[in-house]
Amino acid sequence: MKKILFTLLFSSSFGFAQEIETDKFQIHSISVSPIGFYASQASAGFGANADVAVNYGKNIFKLYANGGSEFVINTFGASIYDSYEEYGILYGRTIQLKSKVDFDYFAGLSFFKYTSNNNSSASEYDYYYEPNAEESVKKVIGVPLQAKLRFKLTRVFSLGLQLHTNINTATSIFQPGFFVQFKL
Repeated sequence: MKKILFTLLFSSSFGFAQEIETDKFQIHSISVSPIGFYASQASAGFGANADVAVNYGKNIFKLYANGGSEFVINTFGASIYDSYEEYGILYGRTIQLKSKVDFDYFAGLSFFKYTSNNNSSASEYDYYYEPNAEESVKKVIGVPLQAKLRFKLTRVFSLGLQLHTNINTATSIFQPGFFVQFKL
């Protein structure tokens, strides 16, 4: 009886050790969205983002950086009014739709910094940036949600459409855009 119990215990721990060895952290991909558009409750503008993802089995964890600013053409002064920065950790999975098409979805937590020019003397339609105007900076924790439709062109190179949003108390943003991904 002791031999059977020892054999069962040893074989189950050996099988568990093999399972752990196959599920180890590996670099999954690097992706960049160099030109995107964002919209929030107060403003809209251009944004860019990048991320580095690792996988543990079917689970994907990524470090994500995103930034954007309102863009106003102004010949008499600076043209940036509102801007944001976002640094997050996201968790997600991949669903294979076809042999060359994947759908990735992510959620997580992020540090979100929103800077706004509080130019109280300017009218609603005045786009002149006043250098002495008071700036408001809000630093909050946000909840980023992201979905990607990815088309694999080669084994390591993909193009796709990304929809990203960050829900927070400063100003929630929505950012659609195209991305390039390199799978490592």
